Amino acid sequence: FYLQFAELRLKTAEDKLNGIEPDARDPFEFLTPEEMLNAYYRILRSVMINLEDAHSHADARSMPKIRRALKPLKGSSKKALVQLDNLKRIAEEKNKDELWDLANQAIDITTGAREGAEAALAKDTDTPAKQKKRQERLR
Repeated sequence: FYLQFAELRLKTAEDKLNGIEPDARDPFEFLTPEEMLNAYYRILRSVMINLEDAHSHADARSMPKIRRALKPLKGSSKKALVQLDNLKRIAEEKNKDELWDLANQAIDITTGAREGAEAALAKDTDTPAKQKKRQERLR
């Protein structure tokens, strides 16, 4: 759900920048694109912190649940990076410095989330034999 909330904030920010205003009853009606991007960042940071904590304390029984959470994080971050690049471009075109800074900050955390999810998914699927082969290749 949190990833869906984050995606909605990116979409709303992009819509507002493109002149598409939300409905009068929309809870985001009075929020700026900068506030939407800041909210996206906070949501993604929270997701990352919780997943890192769960992963570091995981046992064999809880690992499948964590993997099910990491897969959508990996996928949504890929999609979000495209949207964030677009928001950054719009911010440049419209000389919106705060939005540009927030977009860069969001790109950084989204990139970290994606890389972390990929690494955790790869690590967790490695059998001892795969891990040994990887270590031998690195030598």
